Amino acid sequence: MQVLRTVIAVCATSLFLNTVAAAPVGIEQAAPGEIDLVIDVDTGEALLIGNDATPALLSSYQIDSPNLQLSSDGFISLASQFSGWVDVSNPPGRIAEIDAGSLGSTDPDDLISIDGVPISLGIIFTGTTVAEAETLTFLYGDLGEDGIIGNVVALSTPIPEPLAALGIGSGLALIALRRTR
Repeated sequence: MQVLRTVIAVCATSLFLNTVAAAPVGIEQAAPGEIDLVIDVDTGEALLIGNDATPALLSSYQIDSPNLQLSSDGFISLASQFSGWVDVSNPPGRIAEIDAGSLGSTDPDDLISIDGVPISLGIIFTGTTVAEAETLTFLYGDLGEDGIIGNVVALSTPIPEPLAALGIGSGLALIALRRTR
């Protein structure tokens, strides 16, 4: 059963950058040994985030949108960030990659370790609401196991109407809905 949990935090500046050195304000780390897919519904950016104390290994991932709200136009593939990764032939509404360099390996050092420092997948989400982002499914594989169901964390930075007209968005409350298994 899916459970929604609301988290409120303060957003100091833009949520995500292509090169992310630390988790943006308001984004919680995934549970130990797990990977979350974080979607900023305002910008469309997607991040993979794990846990510093117990990082997760990543050998593949797949993101599906039943409403076809994924785009490869702003996609930053892991293949462009790490050696051995390849983009899988994807139908509309799917983004998936696999670490071909680790196929058949039993060595954890051959896989990417996903910790509390997010990895950006770029701007891939074309929806505009948290509810739309929550329709995404996220599966990933680690050493010897595929099809692990990951959490989808949808974020939105609501800007009060008078401030939006002035273009002031920094420092406002960030609302994150975390969908857990």
